[in-house]
Amino acid sequence: MSAWCTLSVPPSPPRPADSGPLSGHTVRVTKLRVILRCLATFAIGVFMVVLAIRFGEVLWRAVTS
Repeated sequence: MSAWCTLSVPPSPPRPADSGPLSGHTVRVTKLRVILRCLATFAIGVFMVVLAIRFGEVLWRAVTS
């Protein structure tokens, strides 16, 4: 193997331990953000499906009449 394709990745710095009064709060906020992001994505998807159905109905009426 040639020298140009070897990778030297420096070790990642140590992470501070999750301790203290806010460690559980941070996990709850993160989970809440994930849930809210999923709900928002689902709502946007439903909205786009409804718009597609409405557009399809209008297009069908325009073509068939």
